[in-house]
Amino acid sequence: MSEKVTSPPSTSGYTQIGERTVRKVAASVGTSATALPPLYGEIDPDALERLFGGREDNPGRLEFRYVNHHVVVRSNGTITVSPIDDLEPADPDGTVLAWGGDRPLCLSIVEAVAATTDDEPTAMEPLYDVVDPEALEDIVSQAPPQNGGTIAAQFQYSGCVVSVAATGSIHIDVACETLYN
Repeated sequence: MSEKVTSPPSTSGYTQIGERTVRKVAASVGTSATALPPLYGEIDPDALERLFGGREDNPGRLEFRYVNHHVVVRSNGTITVSPIDDLEPADPDGTVLAWGGDRPLCLSIVEAVAATTDDEPTAMEPLYDVVDPEALEDIVSQAPPQNGGTIAAQFQYSGCVVSVAATGSIHIDVACETLYN
């Protein structure tokens, strides 16, 4: 049975995203939150809290797997969990680049968006106005091997939808649609 469980944003802000995620997955599984493995086995909960904190006016989302569930955390604080039914990854349009090595992720993102939009990087809004760059790098660069590289963050930046995956890819799409659809 495939059931989607959505949690509205918390009135207390971004301090409980990890805890709310575990509770939503537990409800979907039909067990207690304490019966599930720790969330930190799949994703860094501290980085999860910091990624979009205070940036709810810019649509963004983070997707990852936890206890055979697809979890989507949106920048407005909404958490959606749904059982995984052998999801096939979409074939992206737009620009796809690799990142990694000694090059900082945030610099790779800014340069990729600048190249895609023909803008000067210094003329673009700072990336930290959209996401916490350190939290983003913590999340996608420390994806545990058992996760299979399924962690992906997506946000709008300088007129583009930017997707960053733990597999080491950056996808830039200039067909900017809202991420809340």
